[in-house]
Amino acid sequence: MPFDYPDLEGKDGSFESSPGVEQVLYFASKSDFASIVAPPDFASITDIEEAAVIDGTGSPHTFNTSKCFKKLEVVMDTGELNGETVGERGSRAIKVNFEAVYVGKDEAILGMIRTSKEDQFIILVPLANGKVLQIGTEKKPALMTMNYSTGKSGEGRKGVTIQVESTDVAIWQYNGDITTTPAA
Repeated sequence: MPFDYPDLEGKDGSFESSPGVEQVLYFASKSDFASIVAPPDFASITDIEEAAVIDGTGSPHTFNTSKCFKKLEVVMDTGELNGETVGERGSRAIKVNFEAVYVGKDEAILGMIRTSKEDQFIILVPLANGKVLQIGTEKKPALMTMNYSTGKSGEGRKGVTIQVESTDVAIWQYNGDITTTPAA
């Protein structure tokens, strides 16, 4: 399907291009969802600006009873999301990587390291400019690993480096509510 590609002009002062992510991300196990808003079907895309938007505006992701997105606060200026084109011509994809550092309660994070390493997730990453990126979809969920470090006495950082990755056809922007209250 040929697209009418727009002019991609540089910053003209009409918008902010603040780099970085907020100090929080939201995550939920794929099994916690009653329904996950799907990305647009490629054949139905009519506007280039909708090509990578998961539109949950009127109908956001919904959860099973007592489930919701959980909040994970990360250390300021440690979060970064990158997308890289991978694969051979004709079958390319985008590999999305997110990394940040968590410093907090040992018991909770040690338990999470144990239980999350084989789980599949949907992760929402709020950007500094107010937009939200989603890592993982129902068909291509995100994987999360956590690496723990005690740090060295008197130097270094005690904490957990969180790494999230997913390979899909786009870097997804999520438009919709972030449900942080457990479903009834």
